[in-house]
Amino acid sequence: MRTRALVNIVAAALPLAAFAASEGSRANARRVAAELGKTVVNIQIVSEDRGVRTSHARFSGFVLDKDLILTCAPDLADLLARAKGVMEVTYDDLWSGKGTLLGVDAPSGLCLIRCEGNPRAPASIPWAAGAVPQNGTRVLTVANPFGIERSVRYGTVRAPLFGGEDSPSHGYELLLPAVPGEEGGIVCGLGGELLGIIRPVRSPAAPAGGFAMASGAWPQVTVLPVSAAGAVAKHLREGRRVLRGCIRARFTISQAGASPQVAVAAVAPGGPADTAGLKPGDVILEANGRKLAALKDLVEMALWIEYEGVGKDLRLTVMRAKAFTVPVVIAVGLKADDAKQDGGRRD
Repeated sequence: MRTRALVNIVAAALPLAAFAASEGSRANARRVAAELGKTVVNIQIVSEDRGVRTSHARFSGFVLDKDLILTCAPDLADLLARAKGVMEVTYDDLWSGKGTLLGVDAPSGLCLIRCEGNPRAPASIPWAAGAVPQNGTRVLTVANPFGIERSVRYGTVRAPLFGGEDSPSHGYELLLPAVPGEEGGIVCGLGGELLGIIRPVRSPAAPAGGFAMASGAWPQVTVLPVSAAGAVAKHLREGRRVLRGCIRARFTISQAGASPQVAVAAVAPGGPADTAGLKPGDVILEANGRKLAALKDLVEMALWIEYEGVGKDLRLTVMRAKAFTVPVVIAVGLKADDAKQDGGRRD
């Protein structure tokens, strides 16, 4: 009898404990969002003609350092030129100042802006160490699309995105509809660490600085991972062009076995992978000591090659002919466009 009563008490207490934990999580999320919101800014392109003020585009950004703002707006320079206007940066405390474009990384769309004069410029936020969060990870998005008040939303990491070696679109997607003006905002863990930057959703049919749906479906938020953003931001701050690595091979996720496998689909003749002996059909078991068993692992390998690998060795363990494993060491080279501009130099 006592045992049954104890079971009933525990069963009744579990929902209350879950509710308390949920309320605690919400309170913590509100606190984190309030702190992160101080670092998020609104950026708009404005022009004035005969006393008439026109806003041409609005998007978000965040404080990288005291006077430096990072945003994701690949057509920012073109917008400024076409509008013959200026860039206004509005902080969370509604202080506004003129922004100056310092640099643009076209493939990722990241832009570095300087905005001086804010006496209460907020401190930068901590950056996470990883590249791509696990599927199902709960996150916060914080943006400032209108320059009046920040927007905070809950989301869930849905899937990594792998665009192929010649694409700069590696990242991940959230189970959260994209909203105009939130591009350049931040994606953070519930502990307040930066996980990535919201990418713009654009289409050729969209107006300059605009937003359009693709294929009739409302797009989801896509994110540039923190590892890529950090590498690009470092180069922009130093005034250097980002050199992107490649190994000239295509990969696919094979479902032939009991678990997913990263397989080599093709190898470009004469490229770094071909020179190292990588062959179509090889299954990659490890890259630089880390196991590859899912799309997330492939995306992280692609990010390392592109943003950190130039001039370094990619050490693979591959299974060949389903019979034996061999080590393959690939000297990461430059992407074709970077090699042309850089004269083949590595740095």
